[in-house]
Order: sequence, then structure tokens, then C-alpha cells
Amino acid sequence: MLLNKALILSANNWKVMVKALIFQVLILALLVALCFLIFGGIVNDIISVSTAGGWDDFFRDTVQSIADGTFDGTTFAQQLAQSIDKTQAAIEAIPNMWNRVEFSYITCIILVILYRMLISFSDVAVSFQIAEFMTSNTERPFTWFVVKKFGESCSFIFRQMLLALPLDLLVLIGSTGLSLIFVLTLRWWSIIPAAIIALFMYSARHAYLAFWLPSLVTEGKNVRQSCINGLTVIPRRFWHVFWKTFVVILLMACISLVSLLYIDNALLKLAVGTVPNLCLFFILKCINLVEYFQATNKPYFYKKVYVEGTDQFNKKMAREKRSSKSAKTTKNK
Repeated sequence: MLLNKALILSANNWKVMVKALIFQVLILALLVALCFLIFGGIVNDIISVSTAGGWDDFFRDTVQSIADGTFDGTTFAQQLAQSIDKTQAAIEAIPNMWNRVEFSYITCIILVILYRMLISFSDVAVSFQIAEFMTSNTERPFTWFVVKKFGESCSFIFRQMLLALPLDLLVLIGSTGLSLIFVLTLRWWSIIPAAIIALFMYSARHAYLAFWLPSLVTEGKNVRQSCINGLTVIPRRFWHVFWKTFVVILLMACISLVSLLYIDNALLKLAVGTVPNLCLFFILKCINLVEYFQATNKPYFYKKVYVEGTDQFNKKMAREKRSSKSAKTTKNK
């Protein structure tokens, strides 16, 4: 089963996942530090936007009312409108040198775009390293790929942002509209199928672009050509990719919901809602690579294979000898 192979591939490359996770955390920490250094107090105003609307309480109350059967569509719509108004007011209160409301919105949009781009900065390096493991059963240092593929990473995240961000906005607007229509015109339980439809739409967006990175790291094409090639190949395996993507996205949504509802500490909530999801995104990359290799009939490794005479084989034998000597010493004692 291809899902099992993808999970084994992820497990065999857990060090890559840890390195990518550390790299992403460092990038975000540098971004936050740079923003505080340059913009000072404005950053606090921007951060307060996320809490001004009371979205934590809104989602918590909504889920609780659904669970105990007291959900009311009219109350839901009123609370949603209040949260949106409070968020808008917080954004408009952000100071800027031109004293114009539009520039406050622009500041928030720029920071969201920067976050969206930088969180994906390690994707190319990670995919190249996993692809090298799959094709040669070897691996080079993660930092080597980060430096070597810096230009391709910049080009990829910029083009991905241009293509994916409008699709994400479309999914957000569409799912929100469907939820409101379902809740206001049907009974309270209709928000559940509306949420499932939203997950389906987001999963379809991810599946639609799933073969972009695998094409980039295996075909020797540039970023634009890889995107075209990925869109050409994905119809062969779309539904196979889609249901696996849906399962991963569903797990992410559940983790995010739990952290939102049951964790009060802001830092802990951020860690629980972010770190597991980044690990799941790594697994999703492995799934996409395995599916792409399958779609293009390319042979691949998904677990460690030790060939006699190679450095890896010799290192393995040396480790086994050391372990055997250590066990004998312990037994003699």
C-alpha cells in the first residue's frame, strides 16, 4: 500500500523533518525579531489583531453549543459579525506614517504574505533531500540543499504564493459562505457538513498542486515548467492523492481545534497547534513524492537498504560490532 510506503519513508527521514522544523522555527523567530527591531510598538498592535476579535471564544462557544445541542443560527451570525467588526476596528487602529486606514490593512496583508512565504522556505530543500534518498538511498547534509537550492526556493515560494494564495482565499470565502447559508437556512447540525465541505475544498486545492514539488526535484525542470508538468501528471493519481491529503488535513484541523478549545496558554497553544501540523505537512510531502514516482513509473527506495561494500554498510557493521562488544562486556560483569 502506497500510504504505508510513504509513512515508512517519513520515518526513515525523521532527521530531515526535525531539521526542517528547527529551520522553520528559526526563520519565524528571525522574522518576529526583525519586525520588533524595525517597527517597534506597531508589531504589538498587529499581534493584538489576532486576539481583538475574540475568535478563540467565538470558536469555543460555537463548538460547545453544537456539542450540547443549543446552537442557534441567528446568535451564531450575530457573534460572527461582532468578531469581524472588532477585528476590523483593531486593524484600522494600527498607526502608520500616512494616517490612512488603507495602509493599516496593507501592513497586515504584507506580514501575512511574508509569513506564508517563509513558512514554505524549506519545502524545496526537504523535497530534494527526500527525492535523493528515494533515488539513490543516500543523503547529503540538509544545509547543503538549503544553500544549493536557495534560488529555486525563492522562486518556488514566490510563484506558489501567487498561485496558491488566491485559491486559499477562494476556499475561505466559499467555505464561510456555505457555512452561513447552511446555518441560517437549515438546522444547527448543518454546520458539520459545511465544515466537511470546507475541508474537501482545501484538500482539493492541495491535491491539485501536489505534484509541483516532486516534478521540480526529479525532472530537472525550472519552477514554471515543473508546475505545468505537475498539473499534467496529477490527473493520473488525483483521487489517490486527494483522499490521503484529506485525511492529513482532517488530522491538522482536529489538532488545531483541540489546541484552540482546551489550551489557554498562548505560547503552548501556538506550539501544539503548529509543531504537529508542520510534521504532518512533512508526511504529506512524502505522500506526494511516493504518488508522483508511482504515477511516472519511476523506481524508488522507501526504506534504508544497505549494500555490501558501501560506506553505509561499513558504518552499520561497525555499529553492530560495537553493540555486540558492549553486550558481551555487560554480560561478563
